[in-house]
Amino acid sequence: MENRNRNPRKAKVDLAFDRAMVLTVSIIRRAQGKTNPDDFAYGSPEFEQAADDYLEDLTRAFDRHSAGVARGEDDLRYSHS
Repeated sequence: MENRNRNPRKAKVDLAFDRAMVLTVSIIRRAQGKTNPDDFAYGSPEFEQAADDYLEDLTRAFDRHSAGVARGEDDLRYSHS
């Protein structure tokens, strides 16, 4: 029910931003010589470790973005209406 009142265009922009953040973190990790979860078989111990590390980096990236928005920096997700 809560989603009925959401702006569909804003939801698409949010999804595009989230996908861009996921890809950016993956690319940065690769450039740093780190592994990503998709480098390993799903469910393997290596996959689980890479997934944990990846999620820490992704969470850090979203936290930094949120902190920037709180400081009044531009939030590119909502710049187009």
